[in-house]
Amino acid sequence: MFNLQDLYSQIGQLGIPGYQPGQFGLQDMSGLGSQQILEAMANMYGIEDPSVLSPQMFQPFSLQSLMGTMGKTYSPLMQNIGKAKSKELLTAMDSKKTKQAAGGFAGSGAYKKHAKGVHDVYGASMTDVVTDIGRRKAESLSGLEDLYQSWGEQVQSFVS
Repeated sequence: MFNLQDLYSQIGQLGIPGYQPGQFGLQDMSGLGSQQILEAMANMYGIEDPSVLSPQMFQPFSLQSLMGTMGKTYSPLMQNIGKAKSKELLTAMDSKKTKQAAGGFAGSGAYKKHAKGVHDVYGASMTDVVTDIGRRKAESLSGLEDLYQSWGEQVQSFVS
């Protein structure tokens, strides 16, 4: 499975000055320009005259697409949803239905069953949020992989 370390490694292998393995991060990759990519790809594929290629053939990574792979990007979303869901949980646990289920006895079976149901709904909704964030991160990473692969495909179609 393709991951950020693979992307760092592949970019590092292009031989672009300042982009050697271990010497750059996500924000650095957003500064990688089309002309730098063109020159690196021309060198990699042995094209002696890089001017035959166009910088427009090599779309660089955007900071937004790079940040989409990072968990911290989604932290505010997760916190906001978590707060809203917690508020819903507290409201549900303080509802008239909950009080009726308790029947005046905090340890009643009806109360425990109702409380478990409320907690299960909360847990399931937060699981959905975490799953959605994982899907978004995977889509971002896949998009970066596709973009990187498109650089090689551009040059291969030119030299073939």
